Amino acid sequence: MDPVRDKYYIEEMRKQAKEDAAIKRRLRGLKRKMERNEADRCKNQNKVLKMIDEIKTLACAIPPNVKDLYEKEILMWIEEDAFSYETHNFHAMLDEVRKQPFMTFVGVPGSGKSVTIRHIALILKKEGYEIVPIRDVRKIEDYCDARIGQVFVIDDMVGVVGLNKQKFESLIDNKKIISNPDNKGTKVLMSCRKTVFYECPKSFFSNEKNLVKLYSPLNTLNDDDKQEILQRHGLSRDLISPEMLQETSDMFPLLCNLFSKKEKK
Repeated sequence: MDPVRDKYYIEEMRKQAKEDAAIKRRLRGLKRKMERNEADRCKNQNKVLKMIDEIKTLACAIPPNVKDLYEKEILMWIEEDAFSYETHNFHAMLDEVRKQPFMTFVGVPGSGKSVTIRHIALILKKEGYEIVPIRDVRKIEDYCDARIGQVFVIDDMVGVVGLNKQKFESLIDNKKIISNPDNKGTKVLMSCRKTVFYECPKSFFSNEKNLVKLYSPLNTLNDDDKQEILQRHGLSRDLISPEMLQETSDMFPLLCNLFSKKEKK
């Protein structure tokens, strides 16, 4: 063995070991830096996403607290919708809703006006519409969002017991935004009691193309509809004889609901 050569190789190995250790330290440093950069990137990304959400909230036409209330109401509709039934002429009604910016459903109390417009609104929701259940027609202008499709739902839009002149005048004042909205994706679904409807002076919402009269020969419940509604409420289809079924009231849906054997959530 050559001591000089051995010493040389030992020194070279020590240098190499030192260089390897230095390289490992630099690699660990680079790894930590990359991890910090990734953490900062995720943090910044989260900040950006949060800012976007905040901007969307600020840009939303409906105040967040009101939107929360609407969402709770819509959840109740979804639960109640389990009892709804699409009658023999339902799809014809739905087709008319798709064609028109607004539609008024007229019928006696308990005939299914509210159930029908809510069911239609829920169908439109699945297609991307935002449901806006309002009490005051003036809110359409306040909450209308040109960026998205919306369906405004108003029950008893001009009164419950009788014609509410203030509500009727408000409806007339908002004719343009209801009948010719800037956003063609906006729809308004309204319900009105039959007696109240006939108290109203003739106006734009009385147009036949914008009306669904649930008591008309075209839309009135037939025997099959009534039997299906009985079944939806856990009642026997044979509960009422065919003869009696033809004589039942226009309030048949409400009566079935009152005597329903299915538990409400």
